[in-house]
Amino acid sequence: MWAQSTAAEMLGVTPPALQAALGRGETIASLAHECGLDVEQVVDAVVAAELADIEALSRIAGFTEADVELFGLEVRAYLGTLVTSGERAAEALVEGRQPATRSA
Repeated sequence: MWAQSTAAEMLGVTPPALQAALGRGETIASLAHECGLDVEQVVDAVVAAELADIEALSRIAGFTEADVELFGLEVRAYLGTLVTSGERAAEALVEGRQPATRSA
């Protein structure tokens, strides 16, 4: 997945270092904030890194433009949630359930 590579590059860390931070409960958004980055720019970059290939492959597979557009919206929602709330929340979004929230 290009999302983590793109985020790691923007954060100035290696992908394994990013993965370690995510494993400790950080989010890409929290790390971006700590680095003084605009979270929306990080989301946009992550989406751009993933979406072009996904849309191209969807067209090659014969999906209609309406289906490609809908899938693009779903990918944007997933990746936005991945960046801001983490993988567990993004997976919950895909599965159609509310993600469990962390207790403070």
